[in-house]
Amino acid sequence: MTNSPRRPPEANSRRRLWLLILSRSSIAVGAFLLVAIAGGVSWGWIFVNRRLVPLVERNLEQILGRPVDIGSVERFSLNSLRFSSASLPATSTDPDRLVAEAVEVQFDPLPLLFNRRLELDVTLVQPDVYVEQAKNGQWVSTQIKIPEGGAGFIQTELETIRVRDADIVLVPNPAPDRPSGAVAIADVSGVARFLDQNQRIQFELTGQPKTGGKLAIAGETRPAALQQTTLNIEAENLLASEISRLIDLPINLQAGRVDGDLRVQLQPEGQQPAIAGTASLSNVTAKIENVPNLFTNIQGKLLFQPDRTIALQNVTTRYGKIPVQLGGSLNTLKGYNLSGRVKAASVNNVLDALDVESPFPTKGTVRADLQLQGAIDKPILSGTVSTIKTAQIDRIPFKDISGRFRLTTGGATPEITFTNIQATPTVGGKITGKGQIQLGTQPQVAFNFQGQNVPGNAIAKLYGTTPPIQIGDVAGTAKISGSPGNIRTVAQLQAPEATYPGTAEVIVTNEGNTLIRDAVFQVAGGTVTANGQINRNRQFQAVVNASGVQLKSFSPELRGEFSANKVRVTGNSFDLAEIQAQGQVRFSEGLAVIEQPLTAQVRWNGERIIVQKATAPGLNASGTVDVRLPERAAPEIAGFNLDVRARDYDLQDFGLEIPGNVMLAGQADFTGKVTGTPDAPNAVGNLGLQNLRVNGLAFDPVLTGKLNYQAEQQTQLQVSGKQDRIAFTLDENNRPVSFFVRRNQAVARGTTQGENLVVNVQDFPVAVLRSVIGGDRLKQIGAIGGEVSGKLVVDLAENITESTVVGDLAIARPRAGRFSADRIQARFRYDAGAFSLTQGELQQGESRISLSGDLQAEDDRQFQFQLDFDSARIENVLQALSIFGFEDLAGGLLPEDLPGAEALPTVSVGLPKQSLLAQLQLFSEIRALIAQQQQQERASAKLPPISALNGTISGEIAVTGALAPGLQPSFDVDFELLGQDWQWGTYTVDEAIARGTFENGVLTLLPLRLDLGDGLIAFTGQLGEELSGQLRVVSLPVATLQPFLDRLPQALPFDVTGQLNALVTLAGSLENPQAIGEVSLVEGSLNQQPIQVAGLSFDYNEARLSFASDVLITGTQPVEITGSIPVALPFASVQPDSNLLSIRANVQDEGLALLNLFTEQVAWVKGQGQVNVEVQGTLDRPVVTGEAVVKNATLKAQALPEPLMDVTGTVEFNGDRIVVPGVTGQYNSGKVTAEGTLPIFATQQGQPATNPLTVSLNDLNVDIEGRYEGGVSGNVVITGTALSPDLGGKIRLANGQVSLGGTEDTPTTAAVTPAGSTATSSTATNRNTTEESPIEFTNLQLILDNDVRIVRQPLLSFEAEGDLAINGTLTNPRPQGVVRLTGGQVNLFTTQFTLARGEEQTARFTPKGGLDPILDVTLVATVPETTGGIGRVPTSPFSGEIRDVPATSFGTFRTVRVQAAVEGPASELADNLELTSEPNRSEAEIVALLGGSFINTLGRGDPALGLATIAGSTLLSNFQDNITEIGEALGIDELRLFPTIVTEPEENVSVLGLAAEAVFDITNDFSLSLSRVFAADDPLRYNLIYRLNDQILVRASTNLSGESRLLVEYETRF
Repeated sequence: MTNSPRRPPEANSRRRLWLLILSRSSIAVGAFLLVAIAGGVSWGWIFVNRRLVPLVERNLEQILGRPVDIGSVERFSLNSLRFSSASLPATSTDPDRLVAEAVEVQFDPLPLLFNRRLELDVTLVQPDVYVEQAKNGQWVSTQIKIPEGGAGFIQTELETIRVRDADIVLVPNPAPDRPSGAVAIADVSGVARFLDQNQRIQFELTGQPKTGGKLAIAGETRPAALQQTTLNIEAENLLASEISRLIDLPINLQAGRVDGDLRVQLQPEGQQPAIAGTASLSNVTAKIENVPNLFTNIQGKLLFQPDRTIALQNVTTRYGKIPVQLGGSLNTLKGYNLSGRVKAASVNNVLDALDVESPFPTKGTVRADLQLQGAIDKPILSGTVSTIKTAQIDRIPFKDISGRFRLTTGGATPEITFTNIQATPTVGGKITGKGQIQLGTQPQVAFNFQGQNVPGNAIAKLYGTTPPIQIGDVAGTAKISGSPGNIRTVAQLQAPEATYPGTAEVIVTNEGNTLIRDAVFQVAGGTVTANGQINRNRQFQAVVNASGVQLKSFSPELRGEFSANKVRVTGNSFDLAEIQAQGQVRFSEGLAVIEQPLTAQVRWNGERIIVQKATAPGLNASGTVDVRLPERAAPEIAGFNLDVRARDYDLQDFGLEIPGNVMLAGQADFTGKVTGTPDAPNAVGNLGLQNLRVNGLAFDPVLTGKLNYQAEQQTQLQVSGKQDRIAFTLDENNRPVSFFVRRNQAVARGTTQGENLVVNVQDFPVAVLRSVIGGDRLKQIGAIGGEVSGKLVVDLAENITESTVVGDLAIARPRAGRFSADRIQARFRYDAGAFSLTQGELQQGESRISLSGDLQAEDDRQFQFQLDFDSARIENVLQALSIFGFEDLAGGLLPEDLPGAEALPTVSVGLPKQSLLAQLQLFSEIRALIAQQQQQERASAKLPPISALNGTISGEIAVTGALAPGLQPSFDVDFELLGQDWQWGTYTVDEAIARGTFENGVLTLLPLRLDLGDGLIAFTGQLGEELSGQLRVVSLPVATLQPFLDRLPQALPFDVTGQLNALVTLAGSLENPQAIGEVSLVEGSLNQQPIQVAGLSFDYNEARLSFASDVLITGTQPVEITGSIPVALPFASVQPDSNLLSIRANVQDEGLALLNLFTEQVAWVKGQGQVNVEVQGTLDRPVVTGEAVVKNATLKAQALPEPLMDVTGTVEFNGDRIVVPGVTGQYNSGKVTAEGTLPIFATQQGQPATNPLTVSLNDLNVDIEGRYEGGVSGNVVITGTALSPDLGGKIRLANGQVSLGGTEDTPTTAAVTPAGSTATSSTATNRNTTEESPIEFTNLQLILDNDVRIVRQPLLSFEAEGDLAINGTLTNPRPQGVVRLTGGQVNLFTTQFTLARGEEQTARFTPKGGLDPILDVTLVATVPETTGGIGRVPTSPFSGEIRDVPATSFGTFRTVRVQAAVEGPASELADNLELTSEPNRSEAEIVALLGGSFINTLGRGDPALGLATIAGSTLLSNFQDNITEIGEALGIDELRLFPTIVTEPEENVSVLGLAAEAVFDITNDFSLSLSRVFAADDPLRYNLIYRLNDQILVRASTNLSGESRLLVEYETRF
């Protein structure tokens, strides 16, 4: 047996342990532990493979929220597991996936054993990770969740996930503005720690992108906080394009490398990440959204700030071929704020970079300052560009060019806008402009340029042309538009400094053609327009029009304007000699002696103008016009040769030089030749004159003869007609040699004797000779007239208008301006503008006035004239001066612009077809009518016209002044005149004295005095711009001023008599007149009331009148009134300082009798009272304050028959209203009280008074004449204003009578008015002529109470009751309402009708009808009838003709019941009357019964019966009203008294007796009555009447004394 080797100490220890275990005491325990360990290992293997793996899978799925596949367990220990594989497969909603070769899981067994919590630390070994960016921009959509429960007793928690040797592929969303493709990162290692129950995840990651560089990422994410993630990124040499693939940056990085140290804060969905840190760019290529070109070779540093701002530091780049230095920043939320600078770049590179194609060739170098601003998706690139040195556009070199541009990318099409373009050509001038270029598939160009002071000639030389005229500086605008390859330039050019300033539109096309449109040139004050085309070979063609070209600019002898119409011009140069033209031209004032507009068809051949045809009104011509073409001057007319034929040519257009102010009118015919030059034209031919007028003087209608006019030689003209003849010869200076003029009987002839022209005239019109005085020396006095005879000697001066004229002339019927006379004769001299008049005498009527004077020739043309009057008639003087009315005094002697006879409308009243006798008779009637109208005008005139003034005047008037040219004549006047025995209408002036001067517009009177016999008026002072003087009036009757007072706009409310004394001092000026004075009335009266004292003192200053007055009527209490009111005179310019007024009045006791002067409605009788009133405010809105107090006063009112006694109370004036606290009075036994408030005038607010003025009437007995008499009670409410009161309230009438008018306004029948005429009542007439009362009724309630009657005497009288609403005015009331008529009667013809009982009887008042009510009544009356009298009825109801009957026809006596129905106005009662009767009678028979009964009885020869009828119809009518009332009170239907005939049988005589009858109507056909004749001793008779029908009537009568009767009547009418 071999020895065992030496065991180490540990072996010995184990040996001892085993020994211990195997000791006898531990065998059982050891066996148990061995079994337990073996069981535990077996259970652990089963737990790991069968339960732990599914547990981990399930918990990971719950944590990650997606399926997790874990492979088999390769090994495990107490604290670790290793799975053969693991994967997170893609799902239908998440394409991300992960596949790992192995998964190592570390855990701590203690928490598992004690807490049943399995904490896992997972390591993914060599995983392949594939991550796609979601459409919302998120890279990882997997969310870490907390498991809701464990598997069995174990809760799993993920602590960390580690990655080792991973490969990651990141696939971003494809986007058109970002590089495409995935980003692959290899050798990725990292760890993710799940903290705070998976609410916070920390991670670290390193790797190497496969495109190069290094990447390290550390950070933290919070899934629950909307997936907020913070990343710390360290990058080295990363490919820039991969950054743009992974991160949505505002700049698209397409190439280059980036180093960076960034902190990225990923935001929730829809928000951009927040980045802070730095990034270095190396050779980076970037694209900015909507910027057309790339930024390449970017070098520099980007500074990322937490507010999403990226700042550029030392960044350089190239934009296209343009090197740019960049600075500034961009903010991913706010947008770009970048700036750049280009130090130097060629113009073409700039255009290429901006993707712009220039329409013109360009050269030059520019610098620029750039700004990139705007939103991220709509960046705006703008900047300024300027040239560094000389640049060139097309053929024009520019000293400098600058401008601003702006590239906007928003909208459908990007565009570049250019503003403030400024360019300075090297040749001078300035060009500015702006425009835009629309980019895209179809670029469009639109530019507008303005040029100023661009030298046109220099520009033309640059384009190889030399214009024939000076162009000067050119201004214009140009518009360049179109698309590349089709650019069109339209320029509007202005050349104000050119030889011919003008404007033109020039169009340049790509083909090189130049079109000229609407060219307008100012040529010699006119306009020349042209439209044409210039081709590349410099050939041109144009159409030219001209108008208003002043010909005198080309030659002083030419006149008028030149115009051309559609002249076609062609040529190869602008030299006139090489130009061909043809068209129509026009000379507005003709050529040479042809002054009418001339139109010609001409052709220019390079040398002369060929006039093919020239026409003017009444003119035809043809020929040639030679033209001279100076090298450096305008063309000139060298001469002309024209054949002319003129017809009806206006002489005023002939252009003849005529001496003096001779005005020719008429027409001429001329056939001849016109040759020469414009300086010296000649005209030779036959001449005819039609309707010749010389200075308005007409000659024979036709004058014929010859004309020979040679310029600068003699001119001869001889024409004659049937009676008139004109012949004259003028020398080379157009001065007369001789002349002879005959016109009707007037003859003027003159011959030259040496230097004098001797002229004899006979009955020659003055208007023609007026031309002898040249210039406008006499034009200021207007038209002159008359017939002159005499001899003149004219000393011909070189200038005929300065000749000397001496003569003795007599003028019949002279007139000048407004002056006219019968005759003037005088000797005069006119020498070079100076005029003198001697031995002059003017005759007008029976007056002779001497005159003399002179007019100087100096520039101011001073003159002096003197008129001497010796007992001349003032009416003759006024007639000579055309002064007929007051309005003529302001016109002076200058002529008035009066309308002619055509302004008077006339109506033909002749009888041309009647006999001479009839026409003479009509003429006599017209003269009588005119005399009557003139008499009426004189009678109605308040003041007689001035033409009515007559009397004698003596004295002298001296006038001096000046007639300065172009100014109104100025003159001074000295006068001293005496008038005597003047009569002016009803006014008599014993003596009138006027002495003074009129100088410089100031009239000085020293004095003006009128002695009127009963009074005196005198004024001394000055009247003009400044006023000073004194007016004195002594004992002037007021009646003398009455016509002047009647001319006031509003008549005075009172009549004044007496004599006035006044002393007034005037001062100030017309603009600010001043006056102070005193006026008193002596022996005066107002409205026939004597005045003891009346005085007024006043002061007028600054357009304000201050006054104080005392008026004493009776007693010792005067009326004191003081005040100040603004009064602006119409001719003054000074206005009152304010429109406020102030008036104070104080009246007491006897002074209150002043009220009697101003009103007849109320009169002060006696009593105590005081009125203190102050008026302030304005005239339009016065404010009245004060009070009126009366005590125990007695007033007499016109409407009341008795005075109003014991009137006591107070009336307060409170601003704009009157307040009556309480006023009481006594009228008879009634009481009157007044209380309330009444506005003085209407206010804008128009609010009614809360306590209107109310007058209470208590049982008054009033008598309103013509309206009402009786008792009155009630309240009258007064509203409106005191100036225009409105009466309302309620009034009760009782025991009175309302009158509807009297007899004078009641037409009896319609037959009174003749046919075709109009009946007008005096009431209507009075209403139209009576002034309308300011007092108005406003729904005044009028109640008709007990015993009120409505009467219209003598027609009707009704008892009435009811209510009426009264409106209208006091003078024209308008009642409205229905009044019930309870009783009364109407007198028709000679019969009295009473109201029928049992029917509605009304009188309806309407506002339109006024006091004429519409009656709706039925009336009845009983009239006697005799059978024998029926045949004697009138032939018509209103006829006075009575039929004759035999004298033996007596008949029988009975009664007829007549019914009258009335429906219509009371004033038309007869027209609206319908009469019926029982028994039935015709209307004519009823009228006969009513009005003809007494005629019938008298006609039958029965005087007693006639007297009875008269008594019944007239004598008893006054008692019948009372008898009827008694009957109605007793219940009797009809009670009447009537006369009857009582026969004495014994004596066989008849006497007049009185009978009474009481009728009781049982029905309409059956009645009972009692009757008795009082004159006879007859008993009471009982009567019965029963009507069976219209033909049968039964009558029964008895007196119960043995006399009874029964009568059956049958009546038929035929």
